[in-house]
Amino acid sequence: MDPEGRKIELWEPVDGKFGDTPELWTGPVTGLGGAFFKSKNPQAIKEWYKKHLGIDMFFFWKDVTDPTVDARTVWDVMEMDSIHFEGCTKPYMFNYRVKELKSLLEKLKNAGIIVSNDIEAASFGKFGWAIDPEGNKMQGNPDSMADPLPEFRRCFL
Repeated sequence: MDPEGRKIELWEPVDGKFGDTPELWTGPVTGLGGAFFKSKNPQAIKEWYKKHLGIDMFFFWKDVTDPTVDARTVWDVMEMDSIHFEGCTKPYMFNYRVKELKSLLEKLKNAGIIVSNDIEAASFGKFGWAIDPEGNKMQGNPDSMADPLPEFRRCFL
């Protein structure tokens, strides 16, 4: 457990790999762009995770559809009243890397899913969001490796 009582699951694959090579992504989601959660003391929690697990703000990796493409997943802890979570009933949010954000949001909206009315653009990508049936906020942004700080901390939804 971390200092605020969140369970931490750690996994080491038996073969040292991450399982069989997956089929190439065919859906609109191409990866996990970020994982965010609320904390009473974000700075202290970030320091705890860095000290005990070596987690900094980014995980770097190669895109499975094109190994020459660098990618990253953002990991961040935010204040309990962060605007990033506006409209969300949960203390966490996932950001998914997606293809064709605008058409994906239209498809979700046509299926009766709550989505953002606007797509916001930043120097490193466009952002939109949706809420799943259990109140989990999903943020989508087209694949981008441009440096997302400090703008990434704003709510693009």
